Amino acid sequence: MLVPFKDFGYTIKIAQYTVKQEKELLFLETYYPEFNDDILDAAFDILNVSPEIYTKLTHDEKVVLLYKFREISVDEKYAIKAKCPKCGIPIETEISISGLVKLPTKTGKIKNLGRLPNDEEDFLNNFLIDKDISLEEYEDLFEHVEDYQTTLNFIKSFNCLSCGNEVKIDLNSNKTVIDSLSECSIQSIYNFYENMIFTGKWSKSDIDSLYPFERVIFRALYDESVKKYNESVARKR
Repeated sequence: MLVPFKDFGYTIKIAQYTVKQEKELLFLETYYPEFNDDILDAAFDILNVSPEIYTKLTHDEKVVLLYKFREISVDEKYAIKAKCPKCGIPIETEISISGLVKLPTKTGKIKNLGRLPNDEEDFLNNFLIDKDISLEEYEDLFEHVEDYQTTLNFIKSFNCLSCGNEVKIDLNSNKTVIDSLSECSIQSIYNFYENMIFTGKWSKSDIDSLYPFERVIFRALYDESVKKYNESVARKR
């Protein structure tokens, strides 16, 4: 199923990736251990995004689009590890990866440059469509310029459960976005192959064609079935 993605001001149709593609994404760190920008383009190649599309995107837009792939293929929630800068306690929390793009709520009078002005001179020279306005209207537009812009916010915050300090996580890193594309390891995927092929009589192609969120569901159902079977055997002894 193709999902329309419109956050860049135009539509890009993307599809959920499969377990087969998920495995390829997990291997990316092997070939790009320093997580340079080439790793993002390699991820788009795996996801069958045309170079004509991704080469036109800025770095930030590439990161947003990869998170959108994760959202529709795995989950909108992302479990991430961090360390509280105040008390040093390791933290694992679940954050939402939606809402990275804030679309303008107003149009007209101010150009949508996808950023906020550096100062009033920048605002006057580059943002205002009509400079022949009253001082009162100018001040109002300058105060609300954010309402006219498409802006990105990669910062997610939460409070440390130990000391209550606010912890901020920046999702705008190549490593973080690539790591988000799978919630498992290569080993766990091959364990799933073993269980479903030899116990469930599935084929490898059956599993490869699943979406990652489907694999998680089937894994939970399989584990529950094994648990019930073992309990049944134990009761009969």
